[in-house]
Amino acid sequence: MCKVSLEGPSFATVYAGANMIVAVPPKELPKLQGLQPSYDIGNVLRVECTSSPSYPPAQLIFIFNGNEVHNSLIKQLPTTMPSEDDIVTSTRIGLTLRLEEYHFPDGILNVTCRSTLPGIIGLKPLETTRTATLGISNQPLAQEPPTSESTMETPTLWIIIYCLLMIFGVVAVT
Repeated sequence: MCKVSLEGPSFATVYAGANMIVAVPPKELPKLQGLQPSYDIGNVLRVECTSSPSYPPAQLIFIFNGNEVHNSLIKQLPTTMPSEDDIVTSTRIGLTLRLEEYHFPDGILNVTCRSTLPGIIGLKPLETTRTATLGISNQPLAQEPPTSESTMETPTLWIIIYCLLMIFGVVAVT
């Protein structure tokens, strides 16, 4: 309850009730840890996201290449509880996932951790984004090099044989 009064002669008093939500927003962007610079298809991605302390506790999500990762893949991780003198707390989530080719459109995986405060209107989400690339061994080459097992094409082989026969005089030029 809040009451404002002024000194002086009599004044009118108005009473009204309303709920007030006190929020302590995070002071820093969420921390995204564990992302390697490069992965191969079939590698396991293990990442964690930790929010900066806030009240209410932040809600965290992972976003891959602009698409929110389904909650069933995300694991809530333990955090330290606030002290008696403090109401703010951090939130942590983790994700373990075997990477497939579709995770790397154009050879790139963008991983974002987004932090929001539930029930607080007008507060923009905080995001941290990191990028991983598809390993060289999984990149298609622009032109495949010839292999040692490759054979000459038939017309080329016949031209070489004909030229050799002409050189040794076996075939007469007319």
